[in-house]
Amino acid sequence: GCPVIDVSNKAVEETANIILNMINQPYWNME
Repeated sequence: GCPVIDVSNKAVEETANIILNMINQPYWNME
């Protein structure tokens, strides 16, 4: 279960990072 949890955690963190990055983009807010 360790590898599965690690991968899931990383996937969630990367997804959240991408979403936050998109929200912080100036052009995304303008559009």
